[in-house]
Amino acid sequence: YQDMMGLGPDVFGLVFGLTGVAVIAGAMCSGRLLRRFPVADVALAGIVLLLLGTGVAFGSYYTVGLAGMIAGFMIAMFGLGLAEPTLVSLTMGSQNKAMGFTAALMGCLHLVLSSLATPVSGVLLPLGPGYWFVFLLAAGAVTLALTLATKIDVRALAATGKTAAASAA
Repeated sequence: YQDMMGLGPDVFGLVFGLTGVAVIAGAMCSGRLLRRFPVADVALAGIVLLLLGTGVAFGSYYTVGLAGMIAGFMIAMFGLGLAEPTLVSLTMGSQNKAMGFTAALMGCLHLVLSSLATPVSGVLLPLGPGYWFVFLLAAGAVTLALTLATKIDVRALAATGKTAAASAA
């Protein structure tokens, strides 16, 4: 935002804060949506919004500019807020044993993947924001595929009643 779009630190702080509010709003909505819909469906909706918002931001960079990018990232971060707690719930609900190991593994993966984003962005951003957007869309597509596979697996397990995740579906 600052280098490529020319935002000053004050406006960048506001934009960054707004995207944080979108994550919180998504997380708050996920709790309400879970009263009506299965966990896997709410996770899937969050991932779809994440991809949709990233696509809007990507297209806006080349067309309408900053306002569209901010709107796209707000949609994407709202989707992240929906998806993250529900995906954690699905993961933890899939275990009958080794809950501590599962939680530790999720925390480790979160830190590793987050730390990998820094060098990836360092390589991609100098090439232009299009490369970064394509990377984000690809990562979202992988997450979507894994979420769809989980949704199918959770429904199959629910039919047999084999795990705690079955009650989440």
